[in-house]
Amino acid sequence: MRFALAIAAILVTASHLNAYKLPKVGSGDLARELQDFVNSFPINDVLEYTRVYLSRDKEFQWVLNFMRNEEMGAFLNDVQSLPEFATLMDYLVENGLNGYALFDTVKEVMEAQLERVNVHSNLRVTGGLAGYVADVTTGALVTNMQNLFENKVATSEVFKNFVREILSGRYERLFASTSTNTHFQRVLHQLRYLDLDDETFHANFYLLLISKALVRAHN
Repeated sequence: MRFALAIAAILVTASHLNAYKLPKVGSGDLARELQDFVNSFPINDVLEYTRVYLSRDKEFQWVLNFMRNEEMGAFLNDVQSLPEFATLMDYLVENGLNGYALFDTVKEVMEAQLERVNVHSNLRVTGGLAGYVADVTTGALVTNMQNLFENKVATSEVFKNFVREILSGRYERLFASTSTNTHFQRVLHQLRYLDLDDETFHANFYLLLISKALVRAHN
């Protein structure tokens, strides 16, 4: 579930503020349901924190550009080659969402080189990769997303079926790939070797993708 919603959030950050529409196919039913999650994502707040951290925090700067690592590209290629990936993409397309377009954007974001920018802001930050996660993932953000999720499950047959599909067990290998893939594990090993926070990186990988997409789109 976290995987699918993270991809949806990445897409809105890849375009103009509050203007991106998820790519529909066919009925577009699933795209319309997930659009509400995109519209509820606090883009302005997350973007401000991301810019400040990218300006002031060396660990955060380094990690976002480290995502361009060849091992990360190989990891995405491995994910794309999994039979479960094709099954999921087919399900999304059949239900009205162009999942292939979403994944192409993820790859573009991963490969982007970010330049350090000077930011004039009075925003106070905790510092470090773990500090960034703590500053951005506020209780309000988590609660709002959870409430929206529960409302969708209760009121939308399309979304309820989507959740049932994701939790069916068909995609276990796909969703566990960051823990099992050789290339991703090499990335974590490199981070540990450089004395960087590999555990926070792993646990918040999709959030960091969103952060990188934000800066790439709006700097």
